[in-house]
Amino acid sequence: MGYYIPNWRKFNKAHCATVLTFGGSSIAERGYQSLSVFLDNLLDGTGPVLRAEELNPPAQRVYLSDVIADGLADLIPL
Repeated sequence: MGYYIPNWRKFNKAHCATVLTFGGSSIAERGYQSLSVFLDNLLDGTGPVLRAEELNPPAQRVYLSDVIADGLADLIPL
């Protein structure tokens, strides 16, 4: 069984990874830019399914998609 658990998403103020966009769903400590890395691995079916959990989120966002998602969170009241 595989899993992909980003630590926190400012955009929806929760741990959900698939609300509106994959932006903010990186696991930088593992080098995964977004949930799409996990989905590609899952659908490929040729190797073991990824098991990834973000244990130490970076203090500053690493990937552009995360920066954009966090910026949108400031503009859209939820």
